[in-house]
Order: sequence, then structure tokens, then C-alpha cells
Amino acid sequence: MPRRLVRKLAGIWVPDTVSGFRAFGREAAIRLNIVSSFSYTVETVMRYRERFPGAVLYFLLGSDSFSQISTWERWKELVDLAHLVVLHRAHIWGSELRQRVPEPLRSRLVEVEPFAKVSDPTEQTVYLLNHDPFPVSATDVRQRQRQGFPIRELVPHEVNSYIEKYRLYRTENDEE
Repeated sequence: MPRRLVRKLAGIWVPDTVSGFRAFGREAAIRLNIVSSFSYTVETVMRYRERFPGAVLYFLLGSDSFSQISTWERWKELVDLAHLVVLHRAHIWGSELRQRVPEPLRSRLVEVEPFAKVSDPTEQTVYLLNHDPFPVSATDVRQRQRQGFPIRELVPHEVNSYIEKYRLYRTENDEE
């Protein structure tokens, strides 16, 4: 969804698209389900909880973002609403990541291997997915776009085309 449309619906300038947007390809972008015009992550998850009562929710984020979760708006509510699945980023993992995690979350950390069978948790869990690190994060892509650097070598062709078509992650001046 182009930022201009998000800005129009929300009535405010939004530096990116709505929270939680990640497109891994054209089909994922087409199926994107906008819950609200703009919200904090916790509000988006709350709306999904209302919309799908009884569903088990999982929220995916990179270890770079997870290492800063204590700075997020209403993060304590978020971690009680959904299981977190933390994706490995090369620059922060292992003991360094664990040290940055707020104390109340440390007992919830469970390291899992890709494709491993995981039993249904009875309490909210933070899964640390121990896979080969992704070479680039969404944060890196947004920053490069804002600086005018190409991203085509960092993301799949479909994702690059979508970002370019809708001029995502540009500064406000680039879009006027």
C-alpha cells in the first residue's frame, strides 16, 4: 500500500507503511491485510486478537528489533498478546541479544532450529529461530531507500519492483 494512501487514510504523515508490513513477494503483498490505517504494533496485534478470538498469534521480528523491544510503545502488552518469533540477524544474537532482553522476558526465551517440531506452548513464548542469518533487514532496506541507494541486490525482484512502484520508504520530499 503506498504511503500516500496510508497518509490520506490516517490523516498524518507516516514514515513507512503501516506497522508489521513485510512483503516477501508479489503474492504476499497482494494478500496484505490492513487492519488499520496506522497503529503501533501492539494495537495491530490487539485488533487481530479481537478479529480472530481463540487464534494462536505469532509475531515475527528480527533480533535487531527485538533487542530494542523495551523502547517500543506498550511492549509489555504486546508480549502478552502473541508469541514472538525472533529471526537471526548476524550483528546481534546469542549472549549479546539475551543481555539486551528485558529481565521479565528472559525466562520466555526458547531457542529453536528451523523446521523443528515445537509443541504448542501454554504460555506466551519468545522463539529464537536459530537459522543462518538473513543478510539484510527491513530496517536496512528502508534506510538505503531513504538515502537513495539501490536495494535491488538485497531483496527479491518482486519486492524491489513493489517498493519502487509505490515509492515506499522515501522521504516526504521525494514523494511530493
